[in-house]
Amino acid sequence: MIDVPVSMVMIQEVPVASPRLPADAAAERLRDPAVPALVVCMDGESVVGIVTESDIVAVFAERAGNPALDSFMSRPV
Repeated sequence: MIDVPVSMVMIQEVPVASPRLPADAAAERLRDPAVPALVVCMDGESVVGIVTESDIVAVFAERAGNPALDSFMSRPV
């Protein structure tokens, strides 16, 4: 097993989003290769869920419209 501290590989600045962010806006942010997921935070502080590229693809493949993140984010985190 590799002996590497988590601090050496963790993301320092975690990309966050509001639960009310529309799915298309989240998709635009997730197009950046440096953003693997969006941590969904209430008031920018308490974590309430997480949204990944796969979640966005599933939403647009399965649902009509442009739902807010809180309708499909994974929770609890």
